[in-house]
Amino acid sequence: MIKKLLSAALLSAAALLAAEEPLYSVPVLGDFHYDRLELHDEAFIREKYPRDRSQIINYTKASTEFAPLLLDAVAGQVNAGTPFVIQLGDFTEGLCGSRELQDRMFRGAIEQVKAKIKVPFLVTKGNHDITGPGAKESYRETLLPFLSRELGRPVGRADFVVRHDRDAYIFFDSMEPELDWLEEQLAANREARHLFVVTHYPVIPFEYRADWSLFAKPGREAQRARLFAMLEKADATVLCGHLHMAAMIEYEGANGTFRQLAENSVMRSAEPRFRNVLEGAGHYTPELAESKRSTGAQLEHRKRLFAAAAPGVRRFFRAGSEGYLLLKVYADRVDAEYYNGTNAAPDKVIRVR
Repeated sequence: MIKKLLSAALLSAAALLAAEEPLYSVPVLGDFHYDRLELHDEAFIREKYPRDRSQIINYTKASTEFAPLLLDAVAGQVNAGTPFVIQLGDFTEGLCGSRELQDRMFRGAIEQVKAKIKVPFLVTKGNHDITGPGAKESYRETLLPFLSRELGRPVGRADFVVRHDRDAYIFFDSMEPELDWLEEQLAANREARHLFVVTHYPVIPFEYRADWSLFAKPGREAQRARLFAMLEKADATVLCGHLHMAAMIEYEGANGTFRQLAENSVMRSAEPRFRNVLEGAGHYTPELAESKRSTGAQLEHRKRLFAAAAPGVRRFFRAGSEGYLLLKVYADRVDAEYYNGTNAAPDKVIRVR
């Protein structure tokens, strides 16, 4: 009889847990690279970025054919409790060749997104967003005013903080990273239930281009160590893009633990799937730096970056992916659901913290 009662109690508890609803959910888009061929000065591309023309063609196809499908799927995740949608930088392809063309590119991206997403759409700065003549000025005078309208308050720079419920989202400018500012904001929001740092460049490498992470170039070791310590002390969760993959890493250092989530939202097909999946801390090794595109001193530096991080990696997941992730925020935890394309069910669910 006691066994039956215990079994019934366990089943009841399991049913309650399964039925538990999050306090709120936040859809998160990775690199988006909105593009149109006509928004590039051909002479500029031929002179400065000849290798990127095929990329521009591919991004234009992704933007016109598949991005609307993805945005429909994301819009389907928005409900009355959704505070905002986050985009992790490289909102646009950039490389336009003039301020006027970059203005048009930002306006086109905004128009495409806001036709579907009816809650605030919050963007962090990516390297492509500010690449090309007049691009930085366009970001400042076109994209930042858009963010101001979305938030209903002035946003004068790419560094800003959004509070929702008891949680804090710190948008951190990877292109011009100011560690003093970040440290101040982490301290000011230390009482937050969940603390997120939203940025474009990863902190912890997870793909062969390890030196495409924050403060990962040679000579930036002191700043990188300081950044790690700050995030550890804050028990933060980093949301990032840049490497066009889905990933989750939990890292434990001398000062505590932080986590990193990454996503990619450039769709190349109508039905994308995970590919080249790695899962488990044992897969996080310096060999991740190896690639035909990486040789000599650069390869050795990249291996050192992986070797330095490896002892602290407690959990690791990485996959080629094209879609979005859904943050589900509870009082006592955060879950991440990874969706490929327009799939109705998540392809991967991870308990983040």
